[in-house]
Amino acid sequence: MANGSILDAMKIAYGQGIRIVAYSGDEGSGRKFFVKHFCKEKNMKAVTINCKKLFTYDFGYVEKALWAAVRECIFMNACCVLDELTYREEEKEKFLGYMDLAFGKLVERDIPVFTISREKLNLKEVTMEEYVDFDLPAPSNEERQKCWEYYAKDYELAEDCDLLEMTIKFIFTPGKVADALKHARTLATMEKLDKIPRALLFKGCNAQMSSELSQKATRVEAKFGFDDIVMNADQRETITHVIEQMNFKKQVYEKWNYVKKYPYGRGLTVLLFGAPGTGKSMMAQVLAHELNLELYRVDISKVVDKYVGETEKSLSMIFREAKKCNVVLFFDECDTIFAKRSDDGGSNQASANNKTALLLQEMEAYDGVCVLATNYKHNIDPAFFRRMKYIVEFQFPDPDTREMLWRTTIPKTTPLNEDVDIRFLAERFEFAGGNIKNCILNAAFLAAADGDGEEVCMRHYLQAIRYEFVKTGKVFTKADFEPYAYMVGLGENPDEMDVDF
Repeated sequence: MANGSILDAMKIAYGQGIRIVAYSGDEGSGRKFFVKHFCKEKNMKAVTINCKKLFTYDFGYVEKALWAAVRECIFMNACCVLDELTYREEEKEKFLGYMDLAFGKLVERDIPVFTISREKLNLKEVTMEEYVDFDLPAPSNEERQKCWEYYAKDYELAEDCDLLEMTIKFIFTPGKVADALKHARTLATMEKLDKIPRALLFKGCNAQMSSELSQKATRVEAKFGFDDIVMNADQRETITHVIEQMNFKKQVYEKWNYVKKYPYGRGLTVLLFGAPGTGKSMMAQVLAHELNLELYRVDISKVVDKYVGETEKSLSMIFREAKKCNVVLFFDECDTIFAKRSDDGGSNQASANNKTALLLQEMEAYDGVCVLATNYKHNIDPAFFRRMKYIVEFQFPDPDTREMLWRTTIPKTTPLNEDVDIRFLAERFEFAGGNIKNCILNAAFLAAADGDGEEVCMRHYLQAIRYEFVKTGKVFTKADFEPYAYMVGLGENPDEMDVDF
């Protein structure tokens, strides 16, 4: 419904004696705009109540606060805005009781009431009064492009900025478009730039990420690019295809009109599987870095909830908020939530199956990139494999790959002693990339603390490797370190041994 139609509907409803209007939609979708417009038309003020905060108190406190709001509305000739209306499933009865109390005190005194929520509320559960509700959807591509063009007129953008690219990548409401440009200009001013470059415009957009998503997922700074990760030919080819699919979505789906044949499931789902430390988490960063998108790792422990319906609500929120900024969602150790479904008749199993089914639906509906990683592919529900666009295996590195990992991970600025034998380290010690990174870093600190700390020597790497063996519980012998066993205290230095002739 267009803005004009909503305003007209509000006037008609008020003229018919309806005093409750419910608005639902995302932040910045215009919910409070319509309240302000109503107040301006009726020459009224607005008293706003933060219900999310108020409803955490006991009944007596809430009742006193509502009486205070009623008096304020009467004295000021104001409407009442019940803002931030939300509840957890186990708090529903308490929430409905407080809503009933609020409507009873306000409506019977002919005070106009506006409810503001993200999700659509069924107010019939708390009031017999008539009401009208408006669900404000996210703007279409065309509407978003007009918003970008309208607000961008007040800013100096660099030539590399493409408003159509911003329109497609970020599902923003008008309010968020304005805030993104404002934030980008602040960043440009701090860097003493006359115009806003593309990189800062992206930062301005990413800064609009909802705090709700941060409650269930952790932002990961994607520092690694293609040149920072060791991949085999198959992995490189697959990841290149993923990046190309995202970069050419507009051309294929819109210009070539493939959207008619593929109206659903246009996002990309990538499953990474392999032994721990083989580079799965790093690959998620590479994807986000190459696509110039934010990366959020979903915290499974914060998503799964013991209360019925709460896990499903969290999953829906994660994908809804991720969609707005087109972030890359990373589900690490995904087998904990994407486990195989069962036909058991128990209620717990039925609930687990429902969560799995919902997750499949959300992933298919998401237009962005979902990266799933697991150490145990056999634990994943087979239904997920059919919905994966790409599946990439991370094999345990062979000696040649390990040598490349050693050489590329050691910074070029490292003062290496000439006794360091990288080939020996790669051939003798069967480590994954994660273990190799640990050894390289620990060796650097051992060298820095050793005497003058001028060079990293072979003994520092071998000592770090021994620590890694102990940490991981692997059994090692003197033979594993020969001919350098003496460097880790497992033998004598042959150059210093007394020889009798």
